[in-house]
Order: sequence, then structure tokens, then C-alpha cells
Amino acid sequence: MAAERGGGSDTECAGHISSGRLVSKSQTRLCAEPASQPVSEVGVYAVEGPEQYSSEDVAELLGEVLNQPVRVASLPKAEWLAAYRRNGFSDSAAQSYAHMTEIFVTQAYDVPASPLKGTTDLKTCFQQVLTPNAA
Repeated sequence: MAAERGGGSDTECAGHISSGRLVSKSQTRLCAEPASQPVSEVGVYAVEGPEQYSSEDVAELLGEVLNQPVRVASLPKAEWLAAYRRNGFSDSAAQSYAHMTEIFVTQAYDVPASPLKGTTDLKTCFQQVLTPNAA
């Protein structure tokens, strides 16, 4: 979920679950550095947390943080746009996310050999975003 670039540690996540965005301070640094420094590296960066997880893992961790059951459910493609709109996406954003989802589930992609790995695990990120006064 987070990545480090240029030192420091990733200890905070911020974002909106309903909009599908969780952003760590380190991810923000990763995005901001190219704008604040001369261009020396150009490219696409694979950014992920310290470990991989499944949909079931996410549901279990989210359930622990929220102290209520969370189950994994698969939505048919025909329901994607409505689901994004119900969760606060604008029409254009919902269409964009539905398109990205379709690409992700229908096309093969190369797994990056050397992703940038952060230090904040998913449960900690959920706690920081969803729990008031989380450490």
C-alpha cells in the first residue's frame, strides 16, 4: 500500500475507503519528488505494501478494525458503474474506474520484478484511516 523513496519510514495512511483511495505519506513523497527535482528518472513505479494479500485477507483485516463482520462479494460487471456512483464517484470517475476494473480483470499483466515496498501493513493503514485517534 505504501512505498519509500529517499529514506524515511511510512507511518501514516490517509484517504477515503468509499472512494477507493488510500494514500500513505510515502506515496505522496513518491509522487511529489519528480515535480520538485530535476528530471533524472522517468517511468512507471510499482508501489505496494510490505506483503501481498487476497480479497479475503482484506475483508478479515477490515472486519477486525471495524469490529464487525466483512464479507467478500463479487459484483457483476453490469453493476460496477452504479456501485462506484453509490460510493461517491462522479459519473466520469465511475466510468474511468469501471474501465480500469475491466482491464484489470480481463487482461494479463507482468508482475513487477522490483516493486517499491513500503513498511506500513494493511491493518495498520486501516486503523489509521478508520479509527479516531489511532496511533
